[in-house]
Amino acid sequence: MPRAALGAARGLSRFDDAGPDRWVTALPALTRWLAVALARVDDHGVDALVRRLVRAARRLGVLARRPQTGLIHQYYVQMVLALGTAVLILLLAR
Repeated sequence: MPRAALGAARGLSRFDDAGPDRWVTALPALTRWLAVALARVDDHGVDALVRRLVRAARRLGVLARRPQTGLIHQYYVQMVLALGTAVLILLLAR
């Protein structure tokens, strides 16, 4: 009986060294590699996209404040230009 148990233990030890032990040993390196790859994607992909969107929103904010001068005659000119553009678009759409 002890020889059978010892033989089974050796067989299980070989199996463990060949399979699960290698996986457990390789897992930290794989996890680190994956973390570095995802960090690069985040830094150069997602963060860059967010920065571009923020920059565009900031520019749109500057452009939106530009016609707000408080001078009534400029508001009239803007209204005439907007209505003229709308009429032109409607005429060209037909």
